[in-house]
Amino acid sequence: MTASDGQQAAEEKVPRPRAAPADLRRRQPRGEHTRERILEAATTEFALHGLEGASIRAIARRAGVSHTRFVYYFDSKEGLWQAVALRTTSGLSSRYAAPLALRGKIDDADLLKLLWTEYIRFSYENPQVSWIMSHLARERTLDSKWRVDRDIKPSHERAAHLIRSAQRAGRMIKGDPHHIHYLFLGAVTRIFMLRGEAEEFTSIRIDDPAFLKEHTRLILSLFFREPDEAAKPARKARAPKG
Repeated sequence: MTASDGQQAAEEKVPRPRAAPADLRRRQPRGEHTRERILEAATTEFALHGLEGASIRAIARRAGVSHTRFVYYFDSKEGLWQAVALRTTSGLSSRYAAPLALRGKIDDADLLKLLWTEYIRFSYENPQVSWIMSHLARERTLDSKWRVDRDIKPSHERAAHLIRSAQRAGRMIKGDPHHIHYLFLGAVTRIFMLRGEAEEFTSIRIDDPAFLKEHTRLILSLFFREPDEAAKPARKARAPKG
């Protein structure tokens, strides 16, 4: 038997490393359900208070788990914050997949309209995201900078490119593309962030399915100009008779 054969035989006698019990438990459906509950609770707490203001104890209480159970799934509040931020940006990115598959097959203005429609729907279905993104934009941690560079900056650059293209086609209002994009984001999300006030002082009911349809129509009409609309000459005022 050669030296290499002896080494192979010796290696085969060594038991293969087994997954740690904690890893096995994390893979169980019940464990995944608990982890999701913690993430949901953390999303709400971070939306309300940001990274600094939220506490592990409050998150654990909202999730209905003990502090010990919380630490079992997440090592720290910062680690949980990163998981929530990743969950948020990944959820939004997945909504963009279908429209982006049409890139090159439809006009840039139509593509941008589809992307913005998805963003409006996502914000409607996940109102906490508006606050999470707001807090994320203000964070000055290395993780937040990395996440901005990886996820948010490319999205803004893509939107600016599509806005410029739509402007050249006469289908978008004039103005700095980045400025327009931020105006869009604010127009979409502000009413969700001020929901209590909006519903108290107006007849708006955000839970009404008709609200989403009307909100989408109004938002898009602020920025997009249809080709026939842009081509129409301005009507001259008629001189009074007599």
